[in-house]
Amino acid sequence: MCRAVCSLSRSTQGRRSARRITQAHEAAALDDLLKRFRPRSVLDIGTGTGILAIAAAKALKHPSLASDNDPLAVTIARDNARKNRVAPLVRVVKATGFAPEGLRQTIPDLVLANLLERSLYELAPMLARHIPPLGRAILSGLTHTQARSIEARFAAHGFILEKRIVLDGWTTLVIVRCKAKLCAIDRGGALRLHTPAHVSNIRRS
Repeated sequence: MCRAVCSLSRSTQGRRSARRITQAHEAAALDDLLKRFRPRSVLDIGTGTGILAIAAAKALKHPSLASDNDPLAVTIARDNARKNRVAPLVRVVKATGFAPEGLRQTIPDLVLANLLERSLYELAPMLARHIPPLGRAILSGLTHTQARSIEARFAAHGFILEKRIVLDGWTTLVIVRCKAKLCAIDRGGALRLHTPAHVSNIRRS
């Protein structure tokens, strides 16, 4: 998807950094997830160049919201959305987490977050409040050891692991907001509710 078709402004080119490597991994995870899950709203936190929000907008053909606390990143992401002809579909805002008033009411079905371990750790309770039941998050930028800690942190906030992707020494986690007593991932990697009766009990807490 984005790895093949998204062009980035020259100012974003350069040495292949760890962030760019993990963004590529998250783009691959997004490709894979969209084969079985079609979110209605997407939020890319810590968007950087905007590549993931752009990829989501292109694949889904509906708006994506992207945020970054770096004003330069916001400018670059907006420019890249324009270059990729999805500026009307990609809204980029300066923000940290869900802090701005405009993001506090956001209920994304899918959150993309390529962040440092500490930022992801602090983000867990916010995602638990904002992502609806059965919504997903793709978390990247983690070493194997960090991924285990983050997986436990999000499990404590009502998420289960749907898929773990390990490449080039980095780990990407795909998680689902659903308590383990209600949901499980079968051997084929599909999300299953334990019983149909539980469906009515899955509500935003």
